Amino acid sequence: MALLLFGMGILQVRGFDLLSASHALTAGAIGTMTLAVMTRAILGHGGHPLKAGTGTTAIYILVCASAFVLFVVLYGPLCLGGRPGDR
Repeated sequence: MALLLFGMGILQVRGFDLLSASHALTAGAIGTMTLAVMTRAILGHGGHPLKAGTGTTAIYILVCASAFVLFVVLYGPLCLGGRPGDR
């Protein structure tokens, strides 16, 4: 999603800027890495094989998909609607 935001910022689409894209990239990376460390630590400390099963893979897919969907729902209208003074 962050790469899409970077593209929109580079193309100078109204409501998108490179600073927001950079923030989305770093926040997503930090959040996903935190999840990775938690799942790895639980598997490792519990003596389980360090392999992501179907459920773990689903967790990562759902976290990324839900973040994208919620962003679109919450911020899509703001991006498309313009600034409050412009209406």
